[in-house]
Amino acid sequence: SDWVQHGINGILIPPNQRRSFPSIVATLLGEPERLALMGANAHARWEHFHRMDAHIAQLLEMYRAQLSGSASPAASRGE
Repeated sequence: SDWVQHGINGILIPPNQRRSFPSIVATLLGEPERLALMGANAHARWEHFHRMDAHIAQLLEMYRAQLSGSASPAASRGE
């Protein structure tokens, strides 16, 4: 999955449309609630994937799966 989910936790601008960046920023600055929601969504996504305890739990799950000879659920999901 993509780290930036367009309109949910950020805005994706195609390379061939980079001139639209200033107008996109201006639009977002005029929509503080939307901007705050995207920021909160981005923070939640970062925490989900990068918190140390979550990372350790995922590693332990993979190690246990390897020791038991089965594929871990996270590995089968591509996480």
